[in-house]
Amino acid sequence: MSIQQVFSNIVQSAVTMGIIVIVLWIIHIIDTWILRGGLKQRFGIRPRTGFNPLPFLIAPLLHADFGHLIGNSIPLFVLGALVLVQGQTAFWFTTLFVMIVAGLGTWLLGQPNSLHVGASGVILGYFGFILASVFFTPDIATIVVATIVVVLYIGLIWQILPKKGVSFTGHLFGFLGGILAAWVSFLLLG
Repeated sequence: MSIQQVFSNIVQSAVTMGIIVIVLWIIHIIDTWILRGGLKQRFGIRPRTGFNPLPFLIAPLLHADFGHLIGNSIPLFVLGALVLVQGQTAFWFTTLFVMIVAGLGTWLLGQPNSLHVGASGVILGYFGFILASVFFTPDIATIVVATIVVVLYIGLIWQILPKKGVSFTGHLFGFLGGILAAWVSFLLLG
């Protein structure tokens, strides 16, 4: 792959992730200012209440408030773009796989009588995917990317520990889902 192809792939990944982050902001503005939190109430994950997998896919698109969305926007953009550089198939598979694993884990083990929303589980999933990729496809590019991610985002590892007011189950299962997605991607995509 030429330098020009690599650069083009990076730009395309950044544009795609930029669009995804903008869509999250639009959804949050609509939910906050027009729907008065109706989307969060309808599609947030409520542990061990009526099983419905649809919130597993929608809750990561919703955020508690603007601070929550601001805190998720940059890591989602950066880590998502780094996964996306590995290919559209790997990115979309990982994203959906992580959403389902994080959602199911939260539904099964999350704090009772709580509402879970936000892209944090997906962010931790991308983090786990990038780190696990070193073990499944240990080439120089994967190792360099994982090293950069560890330097920039090592603090994310603390997000999988229990903390009051934070959905650590979503974070933990997102991280584990990312590791599993890297393994399954390796098995299926080589």
